[in-house]
Amino acid sequence: MIDINECSIGDVCWALIPAVQRAPVYGTISSIYLKENAIQITTMMNGIRVVPVQNAFWSEKEAKEAKKK
Repeated sequence: MIDINECSIGDVCWALIPAVQRAPVYGTISSIYLKENAIQITTMMNGIRVVPVQNAFWSEKEAKEAKKK
């Protein structure tokens, strides 16, 4: 899981978005919502999505491990 205080706009990350697809989604952070503890990511295939930081990870490996839980 990423720490919202350590991410910046333009960083790339992996996110779990079960309503969109089973595999983790790769995207670029385009906005940070501190009060909601969420980030907005822009993806190539799935457009713009807002994700709680609990579902965002710096590596695909971390995202896949979290998905198993």
